Amino acid sequence: MTASTRLALALAVFVAWMLITAFSGALFSGGEQASLDQMMSRGVVPQILIACAFATAASFLFPCRDVGLVAPVSGRSLLLTLPVAVYLAFFFGLALYLGLPSPKIVGIVALNAVLVGISEELACRGILFQGFRARFRIWPAIWLTSLIFAAMHVLNGFVTGQFGIAAVQSLAAFCTGMLFMAIRVRTGSLYPCMVLHALWNTGALLAVLAAVKQSGGQQPTMELSMVMLVPVLGVLPNLVYGLWLLRHAAREEALAEPMAA
Repeated sequence: MTASTRLALALAVFVAWMLITAFSGALFSGGEQASLDQMMSRGVVPQILIACAFATAASFLFPCRDVGLVAPVSGRSLLLTLPVAVYLAFFFGLALYLGLPSPKIVGIVALNAVLVGISEELACRGILFQGFRARFRIWPAIWLTSLIFAAMHVLNGFVTGQFGIAAVQSLAAFCTGMLFMAIRVRTGSLYPCMVLHALWNTGALLAVLAAVKQSGGQQPTMELSMVMLVPVLGVLPNLVYGLWLLRHAAREEALAEPMAA
């Protein structure tokens, strides 16, 4: 498969996946719009399940190592994920402090978060990233993947009707996406990204649901909107850490090229 063909196939898969993620929910919701936290806590979200199944099936079009469905290069490389535990502890701690929802809702949120983690990592830092890598140098591939990952979160506005919050999510997604991208490159595996992505979404959503519960289940207010901004404030160091992890990416790519040849 040529580099151009590999990129074209990756883009076609990604666009199909994105359309499923953004618009297939209309077939099941009857046109009803709900906030992201409401949607993710009511039950398994059909479009997320369908998109995850599609991304999983599409990943078989490419070699496992190409997509990142392999073990990390070493156990030591997993130590790079430890700083992320600080942010995960913050989100889960905030949710515990404000008051978790029922165990059933926690389970539903966690299940949806796992599906999102698998789906988005396969589609973005698996299929799409390696499509760009087949055609471009590593840094253009990183920037393109991260910007597209961030931009696609604006599509949440079509599902929830809350484009302002979707824009906030897009900014947070760029910062966190750069960190996941760095972990993907440094560990050589997509599995750590999937786990961290699922835990991140679970913690953030539980924190929002806890805030809603604290406010008596009322519709989002300015205070709740500020809670939605917490991820943005918290993920700015993620961007810095991700860029630091990737500081030698171009040099390592140049050193690997003679061996590949």
